[in-house]
Amino acid sequence: MDAIKAAIEKGQLPEDRSALLSSLMQPDGSFVPQEGPVWDFKREWPFSYSDDYFAGIARLICAFANSYGGIIVFGVHDELRTAGHNKVSPNIDRLQQALDQILSASVSLSCRRYDTGTSSAIDVLLVCPVNSTELPLRFDKPFGKQRANVIWVRQNHEVVSAEPRHVSLLYCRATEASDAEAESSLSGGLPPSPATIKRFVGRLSTIDKIFRWLKLSDEPRTFLYGKGGSGKTTIAYEVSKVLKSEGMRIRTYGGEGLDNVIFVSAKQSMLNVMNQAAEAFIGLDFANERELYESILTLSRSLDLMLRDRLTKVENQKLRGRVEHLSREIERKSQWYDRTANKRVVEKARATAIALGQKCSR
Repeated sequence: MDAIKAAIEKGQLPEDRSALLSSLMQPDGSFVPQEGPVWDFKREWPFSYSDDYFAGIARLICAFANSYGGIIVFGVHDELRTAGHNKVSPNIDRLQQALDQILSASVSLSCRRYDTGTSSAIDVLLVCPVNSTELPLRFDKPFGKQRANVIWVRQNHEVVSAEPRHVSLLYCRATEASDAEAESSLSGGLPPSPATIKRFVGRLSTIDKIFRWLKLSDEPRTFLYGKGGSGKTTIAYEVSKVLKSEGMRIRTYGGEGLDNVIFVSAKQSMLNVMNQAAEAFIGLDFANERELYESILTLSRSLDLMLRDRLTKVENQKLRGRVEHLSREIERKSQWYDRTANKRVVEKARATAIALGQKCSR
């Protein structure tokens, strides 16, 4: 499986079949019976690009692209698991065109035929994962039995519809192997979760709209609105939590990254779902504009220290520049001025340069 992951990372299939598929072969030369998180077997390349078989292939491509990428091996018998059963000549250009007509975005594909001209020939399609600037792939419109706007992911050997637990993978491109926290998390401050249940469920379509705004829109703000107790605060918190833990990889509109995640609330009351009564919300952060700014400054203290350090460096660079410029001016003008008549002027300028240099060194 490591060879498959390496091919996905490079976006290129190796020339040698055994280098790619040795882990999927059995001693008798047949393929393993099970499929996995980054590989799948199909008997034939799609003959038509308008039937349900092709729709299923397109759904599988979406799932691989939305997850960690993968390969589809065409030409493997469903029961015997032997190779050489693909009777359709692959046309990657036609496949790409057909997918572009039904999917929300273009997907990066690569195809290679192995053991050409033999009875064990197979065709391998490499599906690359979407990158951190893109949204998950989905069908733009109903196609065959496939519904529009359903986000599919690969889970072990199955294709399943995405759930909130897949958000960090879908939108922040969290890797399969957990990275070090310092490498993927952002600074900032989050309060305890306002949720009244342990597991966040549903609302993926709303979360998708928030990330669509974050990645594709140049608007500086967006709004969640709805009835009291409908889950607005919980949705905002879940998005903030994902960005806090995995936001280092995400790229916003214009390709810029994120520096800090801050969650502040002006919520004064909340609906107790157990007794359907309104209660005071203890997580209130601000009630006016001044308190809002104070909350942001308090919660972003780590960012403030970082910016202050950067400003100090910039100021020191400017001071050094002023010192160097003043020193050059002293030397240049001292060659033209009468040293006796302008002694005080030169000494004062030299004293200023020394003072600036001392301040810069501090």
